[in-house]
Amino acid sequence: MIDKFIRYVGNNFGNPDGIGGKISTKIMNIINQNQYRAILENIKLEPNNNVLDIGFGNGYLIEKLFKKNIPINIYGIEISNDMLNIVSQKNKKIIEEGNLKLFLEDISKTSFEENTFDKIYTVELFGNFSF
Repeated sequence: MIDKFIRYVGNNFGNPDGIGGKISTKIMNIINQNQYRAILENIKLEPNNNVLDIGFGNGYLIEKLFKKNIPINIYGIEISNDMLNIVSQKNKKIIEEGNLKLFLEDISKTSFEENTFDKIYTVELFGNFSF
């Protein structure tokens, strides 16, 4: 029973889903404050930058970047369909305006071409990757 619970919790930190996913992303928002602050202080956005958020989770950093009121375009990729749906609903207006584009995609199999992005960031990305 405890092994099943541990697997469930672990899976929701890597691929948030359902109520467990919502809880795990809120926990990550608390745990990752130093990383978020470092990104927000150092990303040095310029107007019309194309920014890639790898593993956007519940969209916490996307929201913070748009609050800087710099006209940018954010592309987000996420492997969790639940998080994609939540962030899409929360940011419907920005998506309709064309400044936010969200994709259900794995970074190791991304369809973006080289030199698409001016800035790229990720926080707490889980998985096994080979580039």
